[in-house]
Amino acid sequence: MTTDDSHDEDPAPRNGKKSAGGDETGTVRSLPKWLVPGLIGLVTITAGLLTWRAGQLGSSAAFEDRQSVGQTISTQTQATEAGLATLYQASGYVSFAADMAEAAAYDDLAEEAAAQGNAEVAGELHSRAEEVRRSASVLAGATGVLDAQTLFELQLDQGAGLEPFDATTRFESNRATIASRVTEPGDLEPQEWADRADATRGRVWDLRLGATLMLIAVAAYTVAELAPRRSARTTGFFVGGAVYLITLVAVVPGAW
Repeated sequence: MTTDDSHDEDPAPRNGKKSAGGDETGTVRSLPKWLVPGLIGLVTITAGLLTWRAGQLGSSAAFEDRQSVGQTISTQTQATEAGLATLYQASGYVSFAADMAEAAAYDDLAEEAAAQGNAEVAGELHSRAEEVRRSASVLAGATGVLDAQTLFELQLDQGAGLEPFDATTRFESNRATIASRVTEPGDLEPQEWADRADATRGRVWDLRLGATLMLIAVAAYTVAELAPRRSARTTGFFVGGAVYLITLVAVVPGAW
């Protein structure tokens, strides 16, 4: 009785040849066919949004830089004008003090003339003293060296001494006066604008980093779609998903 040896042979593969790595080229995927291409599209759209947002923030950073530079120039201009005004007022103060000292000297001479019985000379000296005081007061008031209240008090009490000229207080007062004439609303804060520009550029950098990581995720998903080996496809799928999720959680919220 003859023996049928045909059952001892391995049957031929139904799906054709095997790949070099042992994976059959026709292996049925465990994931839906639309999933990986859909994820590639999602990641690509996300990368495009991050790039678009980075462009927007780049324009904002440029605007903030211009604001910082412009306000720095305005601040320096105001400081220069206030400094010049303070120097001018300090010079006027010295001149006013000299005039008042001259008037006081005329008064002293007038008293001496009166004591010697020379009333006419004493009157002329008093008149000259008053003229010097009046001219000095008008000039000091017109140039802002002294305010009206101070001049009025000096007229009431001609023997009262002048307070020392406080250059620091006068400089701040002049600066505030000049700043009040600026047409731009709000206070000038050039450093605040500079800090905002730096922060915005940091967000732009984060968004560009996120877009780069998204491209890495696209490459990983492409491997998951096209690689012939199941292990490579699985690795690409999980690497792409991990990079995408980590980017969304760690980079996008703070940068947006």
